[in-house]
Amino acid sequence: VILDVFGQLFFAPSFSSFDQYTVDVTPGLHTIIVLPEFTWPAGVGSASNLWFYAGMTDPAVTGLLGNYDAVPFGWE
Repeated sequence: VILDVFGQLFFAPSFSSFDQYTVDVTPGLHTIIVLPEFTWPAGVGSASNLWFYAGMTDPAVTGLLGNYDAVPFGWE
């Protein structure tokens, strides 16, 4: 998952060994929480036209497996 905030990119997991993780998934339908739920604090203003990009990569994080998607994001 990549969060694009006005051109600054945030990765989950990032490309460091500190916060990268591996998950073994058995065949079937699964829901995996990548970014935990977050409540925006009061008084932080608003933003729009931010984007989440998501896709599944190979283990080396060098290529996409299948398709990716983009979802607009913002808050008021």
